[in-house]
Amino acid sequence: MATKAAKKAARALCQQYDGLTSDDQRREFWRKNEAALSARAADVSCLAIICMTAAKPLSRRARANLNFQVRNEPQHRQAK
Repeated sequence: MATKAAKKAARALCQQYDGLTSDDQRREFWRKNEAALSARAADVSCLAIICMTAAKPLSRRARANLNFQVRNEPQHRQAK
């Protein structure tokens, strides 16, 4: 039962993180919530943790792993 609550809380934290817009906001968020998100019971994907430790937005794959709606992000143009 405790792991269900931990997973639910971690998912809510990931959603909060996903809404942050600046690297500074993301760094501060990670400092405050690192223990909760890194806990084994939270079951947050390694890819999401990597994005958070780097203070970067969640990648498309990290969002998919968390079952978040994947945003339409501009694709990088490939050189010809």
